[in-house]
Amino acid sequence: MRSVVIAFLLCLCLASFCFAQIQIKAEVDKNKLATDEELIYKLIISSSGQALPQPKFPEFKGFIVISQANTSNITIKGNSPKIGVIYVFIMVPKEAGIFTIEPTELKTKDATYKSESFQIEVSQAEGKSIPQESPETPQAPQDESPKEKIIL
Repeated sequence: MRSVVIAFLLCLCLASFCFAQIQIKAEVDKNKLATDEELIYKLIISSSGQALPQPKFPEFKGFIVISQANTSNITIKGNSPKIGVIYVFIMVPKEAGIFTIEPTELKTKDATYKSESFQIEVSQAEGKSIPQESPETPQAPQDESPKEKIIL
């Protein structure tokens, strides 16, 4: 009977190690912004014991990434390690409109994990227009008269 209990406990420990939990969560600091504001996209990934592969980030269509950073930590409590990674992207919109930030994917040998997607509404900033390229830039008229210098 004792060997059955030991075998059961051993199987339970191995099963918990083999089925390490991976959690992936994405968040944005706002769903509505103006063209002169920044959007912060944060991806949080955690795992109980399993090494984390590099995630496949979306293209962030409609935005320009102006800064990105990541941080990671490993904590060991008892015999179970916890791994956490946080990715942060700071972006500015290219133009006004409604844009979708697709989910980030994380593929392991056993499964594919996806984060949330977000619909972001970008409005035109008040008093500011998005500069548009003109075919020809008008030039100031050239003054042909001689210039006089006044020295005091």
